[in-house]
Amino acid sequence: MGVKTALLAYTDGRPGRVLQRAPVSDRAAARELLRRMFPYRVIEDIEDEALWSARYPVDEDVVYAGVFPGLTVVGSLLLALDHPSALPSHILGAADGRDIHLHSCHSVTDRLSFAVWRGGALVRSFSTYDGRTLEDLGDRLTFESPCRAGDLPDDIGDPLAADLGDDALGELFGFHGEGGTLLEPDPVDQDAVVLNGFRLGDIGSADAREVKYLAHTENGSVRPDPTPAQLRQLVAGLSPGNNYLIYELRDAVARAETAHYIQTYRHVDEGYFDVEYREGTAERHYATSMASAAEVVAALSGWAGRDGDWTRSYTWSTPFG
Repeated sequence: MGVKTALLAYTDGRPGRVLQRAPVSDRAAARELLRRMFPYRVIEDIEDEALWSARYPVDEDVVYAGVFPGLTVVGSLLLALDHPSALPSHILGAADGRDIHLHSCHSVTDRLSFAVWRGGALVRSFSTYDGRTLEDLGDRLTFESPCRAGDLPDDIGDPLAADLGDDALGELFGFHGEGGTLLEPDPVDQDAVVLNGFRLGDIGSADAREVKYLAHTENGSVRPDPTPAQLRQLVAGLSPGNNYLIYELRDAVARAETAHYIQTYRHVDEGYFDVEYREGTAERHYATSMASAAEVVAALSGWAGRDGDWTRSYTWSTPFG
């Protein structure tokens, strides 16, 4: 059995139930979503593609997206992460409170990763390559076999990605790698579900290529290389419905590679801010709380300026460490 995927879903429930109806995607909404997922990339329309092919695009510049009632599905090789917990924060933010399912598999090379976020929090992430566990965070999900790559000797020689990858795909997306069998047909017709096609062009303008950092908020406001005054304005504007701000390296945003960012969430009624920063993998994700907007602005500026002193006044936890 062969499985090849590079898929992400933003979902209000079980994706398979939506896909079984073969709904029609909203292309305009899909294009707008990709602008949020890949800021500063030029989004060009190309031909649509059936889910069967769109689930694993031909190259990194091709992306397929379907925006349906209660479900969004994106196929992109940029989502094929060895460490799913490093999914860039702006892609997490595009969920707008929905659950996130991530599935990336290439069973020929025995590579598999999958992850689930609920309410913005990572609840499960697993990744394996050639029999070696690369990431194993959170409690195992019900479909997972008790026997894992990380539990087996390195020379086991029996591919894991095909079987576990197909089980994960069925549970998280509602369909299977080979489309089911004659005796047990797949409930989702992958030829009937069509995703809208797009090509990611070069970083927009010469000026954009010089941008090092991006700051963006829940309401969609984006500031390239914000000044201290602009950071103060963005933090001051955090309010119900616009609670969070993410400040990150533009290169990581444009290419959806590893995660390098600092972010804050304002608890308006309680009067404090959550502040987290991350330098790559989950083990280097740190969290604390701050009492005032001025402290948050100083932390944002300190992080961007690579001034190590800004971290020393606070006690940091490692949620994924």
